[in-house]
Amino acid sequence: MAAGSSSTCSSSNSDTNQQVDRIAQLYPKVDESETTLPRSWSPKDKFTFIGLSQNNLRVHYKGK
Repeated sequence: MAAGSSSTCSSSNSDTNQQVDRIAQLYPKVDESETTLPRSWSPKDKFTFIGLSQNNLRVHYKGK
């Protein structure tokens, strides 16, 4: 099991690295050491009619 968990961790780390690279491509002029960019929606700051899914990355409207 140890080998499986280490490969999961390494794939998780590569996913994180890909996200960071993607964000750097989208916002090349932002210096993240000065101003960090949000990585997901905060469930504390959302409005009542907004729902979050997929680890707070997807937003949907819960109204009529």
